[in-house]
Amino acid sequence: SVATVEGEPQNIKITTPADLERADWILSPKNKLS
Repeated sequence: SVATVEGEPQNIKITTPADLERADWILSPKNKLS
């Protein structure tokens, strides 16, 4: 999939499944135990 960085339309990032998994892990409330 292709995701654009908001505010910078020319900055296109190719997201891989690993990137999405990492993002899901970071954004998952259960991983914020600190």
